[in-house]
Amino acid sequence: MKVLFMVTLAIMLALAGTGCENKADNLTQVKMETLVVPDGFNYETSRTVTVLAQGLYKSSISITTLDGLELSKGLLDPVNGFSSLITIPRGTAKLIMNYNGESVTVKVIDDVLEYSFIPGSN
Repeated sequence: MKVLFMVTLAIMLALAGTGCENKADNLTQVKMETLVVPDGFNYETSRTVTVLAQGLYKSSISITTLDGLELSKGLLDPVNGFSSLITIPRGTAKLIMNYNGESVTVKVIDDVLEYSFIPGSN
């Protein structure tokens, strides 16, 4: 039993001695004075987008991501249309607008998502 204990202890000490290696010497260190940040860069990860839609019928409208996450839902009135503000991840370039049984993928241009469901208007 003592032999088994001594062998186990020797193996544990050997592993403990070689398992931890200080890798701090391999890190690249940059001084803040030498850090270059491009002009116009900001740390924002989201942005606010204005949603505008027009249609011929009073019906519900929803705005979803390409993978189906609903961001906004409301009523599109043919007289006033639909207007909303939504917050989306900065890298999002397209969203889906669902209205009256029709789904269209629309590009976000200059923080505006705009589409007319009126035939011949796009």
